Amino acid sequence: MFLLATTATQTHKKMAKALININKSFQRSTSLESDYLSNDVVSNFIISNLGIETLGRIVSGASSPKGNKSWSIIGPYGSGKSSFSAFLTSYLSVDDVSKAAQRKINKFWPNQAKAIQKERRSLGRGLLPVPITCERSPLNLVLLKGLRKALEGNASTSGKKPKIFHEIDRAINEVNASHTLLDSSVISIFNSAITYLHKSKSDSQKDGICLILDEFGKCLEWAAQSSSMNSSDNNDIYLLQKLAEAAGRTTAGKFILMTVQHQGIEEYAESLTLKQQKEWHKISGRFEIVPYLESPQHLVHLISNAIHLTKNAPKTWLKRSGRIVSRAAKITSQKLPVSVLQNCFPLCPSVAMMLGPLFRRDIGQNE
Repeated sequence: MFLLATTATQTHKKMAKALININKSFQRSTSLESDYLSNDVVSNFIISNLGIETLGRIVSGASSPKGNKSWSIIGPYGSGKSSFSAFLTSYLSVDDVSKAAQRKINKFWPNQAKAIQKERRSLGRGLLPVPITCERSPLNLVLLKGLRKALEGNASTSGKKPKIFHEIDRAINEVNASHTLLDSSVISIFNSAITYLHKSKSDSQKDGICLILDEFGKCLEWAAQSSSMNSSDNNDIYLLQKLAEAAGRTTAGKFILMTVQHQGIEEYAESLTLKQQKEWHKISGRFEIVPYLESPQHLVHLISNAIHLTKNAPKTWLKRSGRIVSRAAKITSQKLPVSVLQNCFPLCPSVAMMLGPLFRRDIGQNE
């Protein structure tokens, strides 16, 4: 009774569809580049203890003149890194979705909300999200294309294009033509973009940039492959170092940098020479490591939010389920509220609690 679809008969499938609705937002993985500033992402994101601690940590660093401005968010596939990053970019912007994110923090974490919001206000008009889903290609080209796309989405649709767009286009053409571009040129363009944002008087503009490199391991794999073919070629990893240094030199609320990947930066250099590995290790030290792996309890909360029962669900089932859930809540060490386990119906409480520990290494949260 508690696993309606397991027998896979047509009758049971029809019965399941009549009784259960699955929130579609939980059925696919989050794409940072597509979903940032999405009301759905903010409304469906469940702010766990890990989430609020990480958010507070990053906002505190971003708002402090001497705080850290570069982070590496590291976790296995399906651990919620991209969902957290999308929520964070929403919160750091100044759009309506930023206000929705703040309301959610106020509701679920009232004790932490006041301190976080105080530091958030020091960021002025907020940060322009520059979310980039990385690919196996040179880092300078990935950065320039991502920055242009973000500025394009934030710029006015009328009037003459600002100078910064022409600077980026010239740099992209140079990379495409010669496959080279000075790291200092890329840093200069980012500084110009920050100046452009800061000087703008438009309500839609921001005071700085929040650069998030999702799936950054792909860029690191490309960099490692290029370095292995040419021992003197460390251009991409040195550009990463200079980006982190540029973020560290900026005043509060002007430029923060985050990479999101499955393992530490230096671990992508295992195929390189010992000298190169030492260089990669040194550069990884520019970033504050943020391990991101949600607890089994959080995964049960996800399940309870993903499953919605229709009005057709028999009340006798719910009563019987309620008795089982009450007993399960008393004996489990996970300290889950009865209401959360109840909302996992038609999954048996023991099944709901075991899904995460059993399968989290093989499937993502959405799966």
